[in-house]
Amino acid sequence: MYGGADNDTIFAGDGDDVVLAGTGDDTLNGDAGNDRLYANAGTNTLYGGAGDDTYYGGSGVDTYQFNAADGAAVERVSFFEATDIIQLNGFGFADATAAAASFTQAGGNVIFSAGGVTIAFYGASLADVQAAVQVDGLAELPSVDKQIVSEAPSLPQDAVADVLATQAQDNAYAVSFDTLEDIGYHTELFYLDFQSLL
Repeated sequence: MYGGADNDTIFAGDGDDVVLAGTGDDTLNGDAGNDRLYANAGTNTLYGGAGDDTYYGGSGVDTYQFNAADGAAVERVSFFEATDIIQLNGFGFADATAAAASFTQAGGNVIFSAGGVTIAFYGASLADVQAAVQVDGLAELPSVDKQIVSEAPSLPQDAVADVLATQAQDNAYAVSFDTLEDIGYHTELFYLDFQSLL
């Protein structure tokens, strides 16, 4: 199966399939079977599904998805680049740092092993692979050490603006909620009024 020039989503279905992305930004889903997924050009997402799958990275920024729910498997990734993304879903890691610790360097390759799934990144460096890891589809977010707005029955808009203006740096906004109408069954409508503070 070949994606062509457009932005395509391809589901291979059951069986051992060969799926090639085209020149657009494509999503390749191998589904069941032992599949081979080729990223080619563009920004592509590659998900092998159940089975032992082989991934070939392309010239763009590619995202490799691996789900623990697919069961035991041996996955192989070639042509991984430092700009690519690795998503580990459902493996039980608390964050991306914990997930990255499950990768080890073995000669010229990087190996991941957890939950019955083994992934080999051929010709990759441990630092590049670890930096690319996301957990459950999300990159690890920077920590926040200040509570800007706490829960209260009522907080005037000016008070919100004052607090945010002192704590935030670039691109600070306040959100005010104004009740419009009670439409019954414990449901209300609200305006969201985004106002720039800086």
